[in-house]
Amino acid sequence: MTRVPVFFIPVGRCVARVAIATLGLASLGCSSPVHTGETGAPAEAELDVERLDRQQACMLGGDSCGYPSAGAEGYGTNLGERMANFVLTDCSGTEREFAELFAPDADGVHETRAVLFSLGAGWCEPCKEETEHLPAVFDEFRDEGLAIVQVLFQDENAQRPTGSFCEDWVEDYGLAFTVLIDPVWDFYPTYLEDVQAATPVTLLVDANANIRYKLEGQVPPNIELEIAQVLETPYEAN
Repeated sequence: MTRVPVFFIPVGRCVARVAIATLGLASLGCSSPVHTGETGAPAEAELDVERLDRQQACMLGGDSCGYPSAGAEGYGTNLGERMANFVLTDCSGTEREFAELFAPDADGVHETRAVLFSLGAGWCEPCKEETEHLPAVFDEFRDEGLAIVQVLFQDENAQRPTGSFCEDWVEDYGLAFTVLIDPVWDFYPTYLEDVQAATPVTLLVDANANIRYKLEGQVPPNIELEIAQVLETPYEAN
């Protein structure tokens, strides 16, 4: 596939895209400088095996675990659809599979009840603001079954993210959750199909990988309430 040359110029909080004398800015958050893809504490509950709907083989071993199948609505990136499994690399260059979060541990216990997924870039100020808030969110809900996955598709200069950039990002923000990079730009178009799409893209996924919350182009307000609700009903949508 031929890539159209794209030039980047820092503009205020974001980075504007200039391609063939066209300047594009998103109205909320940061437009991607790339071409073109009520509710109290969570209730305690045992793993509802009958509602897991898992059909793929479990990467950690065992026949009864794995990633949720596509389901009736199929895989997608919109609210109410099921998020597809993916494989990206972490800061060290090791391949990591999203399905890892949905597999039981060595004792057969499935601990993940919700996953907060954040897609962003190093040049995006709202992405940075969200990242600053994520450690506190993780600390508050990790023992209740929340996992967080952040995917970075560009660095602070709108270039392909490197392992060293990823490591610096993790250290600068004190992140204890999974941070992945998309160095070949094959992943982000799934979530940024519109060239005017804004980042960050935040998804809240339940225990069956159903997207229960989605927000684009701004730091999610009251995300704690949204997380608590999904943690209370992690298998509500099938």
